[in-house]
Amino acid sequence: MNDSSSVISTFDDAAIQQQFIQLSHSLKHNLPITLLHIGQEKTWVLSGSVQRLNIGATSLVDACFFHQPPTAGEMERAIMLVEDEVIRISNQITADSQLYTADRTLDDIARAVGIAPQPEYRLSLEEVERVFDSLAAVMSGRSAAWEGIPEDNVFSASLLILREFMHHLGFSAITVVEL
Repeated sequence: MNDSSSVISTFDDAAIQQQFIQLSHSLKHNLPITLLHIGQEKTWVLSGSVQRLNIGATSLVDACFFHQPPTAGEMERAIMLVEDEVIRISNQITADSQLYTADRTLDDIARAVGIAPQPEYRLSLEEVERVFDSLAAVMSGRSAAWEGIPEDNVFSASLLILREFMHHLGFSAITVVEL
């Protein structure tokens, strides 16, 4: 397994293309796929061609989150930024594709819904929404520990990017794989 911090810091168009090739060769089906990587400054998507969202987990925190946890207003601004970026690339996403990622930063989301991260697992949009509801409870004053989520704005930003990406592009699940 790769150290996620080194993967994120050196991630680029070539890296997502390499991951896409590795993933394509490892799958036991020929269905179309979309590959997602939420980086620090940008988010990469490969679905027919490489697309970049001009927002990543750290850059979203820097642009929108001035409190920990973020306030409702900060979250609303972040949602609008992410929605704009996702909608901008929406017509570039292969229809009826299955969503994958090798981004192990999603393991915290899996843990929050009771999934023990393994070399491969699946998160449904419903599960992602449940974790987002937990984040909303934390934003309203509940303890992050009580809700079972990290008290970390980068986690919140990654969760938001994933949620908006899945929701607006119609993905019902994402499969997390180890490449």
